[in-house]
Amino acid sequence: MTEEEKIFAGKMFDPRKQELKDIKHKAHIACQKYNAMDEYDPERSPIIQEFIGKIGKVYYFQGPIQFNYGSHTFIGENFLPILI
Repeated sequence: MTEEEKIFAGKMFDPRKQELKDIKHKAHIACQKYNAMDEYDPERSPIIQEFIGKIGKVYYFQGPIQFNYGSHTFIGENFLPILI
């Protein structure tokens, strides 16, 4: 069983394993790229799709954003986070 499979199965996993470190690194690089772009840049939103598990067609993140893995995150339609 892979470390990622362990996560989804609710089992203990080792975040130090290269498999998970690679997933996390991919998300961190994409977040850095996203955060460096202007919020009106049309190329900004598709960056989320590079690493997120699943996301609806309509969504908006003002930024900055930070995801640890991203591939374990599932977001529905018309998403707009409200931070208080």
